[in-house]
Amino acid sequence: MAKGRTNGPKKILKVLHIPTSGVNAGGITKFILDTMGELSAEKKLECHILSPFNVEHSLKKRLNHLGLSLVVINGRTRFPLGYFSKLLTYLRKNNFDLVHVHGSSSLMALELLAARLAGVDVRIAHSHNTTCDHKFLHKLLRPLFLRSYTQALACSQAAGEWLFLENDFKVIYNGVDLQRFQFSERQRSAIRKSLGIAKDAFILGHVGHFNQQKNHTFLIDVFQKIERVMPNANLLLIGTGSRKDQIKAKVEQLKLSDKVFFIGNVTDVYNWFSAMDVFILPSLFEGFSIVLAEAQANGLVSFAADNIPPTVVVTSKVHFVSLKKSSKYWAEMILQQAGVEHHLSEEEKRALKIFDGHEISTQLYEEYLTLLAK
Repeated sequence: MAKGRTNGPKKILKVLHIPTSGVNAGGITKFILDTMGELSAEKKLECHILSPFNVEHSLKKRLNHLGLSLVVINGRTRFPLGYFSKLLTYLRKNNFDLVHVHGSSSLMALELLAARLAGVDVRIAHSHNTTCDHKFLHKLLRPLFLRSYTQALACSQAAGEWLFLENDFKVIYNGVDLQRFQFSERQRSAIRKSLGIAKDAFILGHVGHFNQQKNHTFLIDVFQKIERVMPNANLLLIGTGSRKDQIKAKVEQLKLSDKVFFIGNVTDVYNWFSAMDVFILPSLFEGFSIVLAEAQANGLVSFAADNIPPTVVVTSKVHFVSLKKSSKYWAEMILQQAGVEHHLSEEEKRALKIFDGHEISTQLYEEYLTLLAK
């Protein structure tokens, strides 16, 4: 039985989540906030989140609103030994029932080893992608990583196989609030009006960080080809990131500034899907792609790179296209779907329930209880 647990009155679980990429507007943070926010509201656990990087004020406010505790310990990248020492001290001062680490490589060994040395019996390694940026360190730390966790989770089969290879792991999908993401004609009109875009305009959209993975450069090339054929086309780019200025410069160079809208981060992304006619996701890689699940819940036609794990696709709305194809080919495929409405069959609605956020939260909580009972 886990340290500190008794057969007395029921104890609220004390859980620590560590997203190694930090608390940001990405999919890992969304998964943590969605699941932990619900479980915390139901008083099923006490959730703490540790970020290795600074956190935007808007996200701090949201964490506070959800009743989730946040601590920031900087230095993971630049001063790993100092970060490790501070993390170990923090873990020893708090009596966590389990530590849940999120990432995409063996570098998670840093947090998992600290948790092991601090005496945390249940240590979860959660894979969220199908590759990483530090291949050499990933390979070097693999032996230590494999000895540091007690349970392996993954957002998809492909993400699990990437990180854990032939070792056992369990898949827990990223959840979606299916009711909230349903198509809304009212929100479609309201957002288009707020942006000064005509009701009959053709709007393409993308949600994601401005980084190499999301492949915005190719996305802009595709949009340019579409705009040449359909002058009333517009593009909504939701998100922020280090490459945003670079993409803005490309848009200006192509004289598309009046057609491409840089929206930034939003808390109501479900409304923005309703404003779009086609969603585009030309990512170089993805572990699961929660945004593709959300787009399907909205009934939105989507075009995605064919390297994205197919388990996320449960409706007829998603079309996979190879990144080996030209931007012109992508544009031609997308234009063929220009008039398709947001609509899901009853069978597709039932299929989407596999991603129901409430069910995912319950599944994760039950996993915690099972691990702590061992």
